[in-house]
Amino acid sequence: MFAKGVLQSKLAASTDRLFIPRSSILWTGKRAVVYVKVPDRETPSFLCREITLGPEAGNYYVVAEGLEEGEVIAVNGVFKIDAAAQLEGKASMMNPEGGKVSTGHDHGQQEMDAQSQEGHEMTEGRSAEHASFKVAGNCGMCKDRIEAAARAVPGILTAQWDAESQEIHIDFEPGVALDDVHSVIAEAGHDTELRKAPDDVYGALPECCLYERLHY
Repeated sequence: MFAKGVLQSKLAASTDRLFIPRSSILWTGKRAVVYVKVPDRETPSFLCREITLGPEAGNYYVVAEGLEEGEVIAVNGVFKIDAAAQLEGKASMMNPEGGKVSTGHDHGQQEMDAQSQEGHEMTEGRSAEHASFKVAGNCGMCKDRIEAAARAVPGILTAQWDAESQEIHIDFEPGVALDDVHSVIAEAGHDTELRKAPDDVYGALPECCLYERLHY
């Protein structure tokens, strides 16, 4: 069964192969991650799981390992689920082992939704700082991967990458080392103006993400 335009989809095998929508997959280098629904919960809850993908089939991928027929996965909104998992210290795409991500200051028990977090521009009485730099990429999948990698760095408040200008704009807390942001983006498979992505990671990106590499 192939479901589109829904939050979650129950997996079913077709011709002895299991297919999942492209929109359900998060990539970071060679790793592919999906969010699997925890069964028998009143409130929907999803856990991060690394899987092995087989061939691409249009807007779907064959699952080689990691999922079973009948399991339910998130199809849309996976980056929001992943961001929430990072904030709660759960296993996530950029933090497979889990653990609280330190941002250099304590919000106590206050929960911040994505919009309020992106609008948070003050820390310890000082204004957030802004920077932009070149990051190579092609498509919407590149955008999601680049921005997710940047936001995984503690102290990054917002990250917006533009395909036309090939630039990422970030707002961050004072004291964040921009070199760390360059490094995590490169490790996710995208050249920056200071860091080159590892050749094997770049080569493992989906075909639509194989951008023209920066020269060093």
